Amino acid sequence: MTADLRVTSGSIPQTVVHFQVITNHIIPTLASHDSLGVVGNISPLNWGPGPYYRMYKASSDSVWDCEAVFDSTHTGETLRYNFAVERYGGESDWENQIGNRTLVLAGNTMNLPPVYFNNDSTTVPNHLPTVLSFRVITNHIIPPLLSTDSLALRGSLRPLTWSSSYRIANIDSGSIWEGAVAFDSACGGGILQFKFVVDHMDGSLW
Repeated sequence: MTADLRVTSGSIPQTVVHFQVITNHIIPTLASHDSLGVVGNISPLNWGPGPYYRMYKASSDSVWDCEAVFDSTHTGETLRYNFAVERYGGESDWENQIGNRTLVLAGNTMNLPPVYFNNDSTTVPNHLPTVLSFRVITNHIIPPLLSTDSLALRGSLRPLTWSSSYRIANIDSGSIWEGAVAFDSACGGGILQFKFVVDHMDGSLW
């Protein structure tokens, strides 16, 4: 779970870094219960285990940002950092297609430009995914769903497969479940076949 961290040292000058990251190209796309954070080598960031430094949705749903305060004792040091997605259920997706991002802490306010998650450019990646939103109602299922059951998708185009479940979220603590799936541009023109699946603790119901 993500958490807020604050540095309370009165040292001057501290370095205040404003991070921004764009997420509309992430595969699989972010679900409503997913969160985003920053990890790094200098406090208040950390590489884990432990909570990420939490980011928040900015004016656009696809842009997340936060400010982190670094003590003056670290001025001049090189911050190595990356962005990370914490999926609902505890799984994490780190930036694994680029190396560590770097920044020399300058002892002032540093407003970083928005960058694309898992991409070392501030320009739009060449291949953006096709994002589809799915919604299903379950109040007619017999027997009814248990609190331990979950809903998922399976299908013919990646990231969906017929052999593993792509979970979607219960949005109203009741009978409506929804999720968004980002299909890579390589799937363009393909025909998607899919089904909803109930994942019981003792098996799956298609």
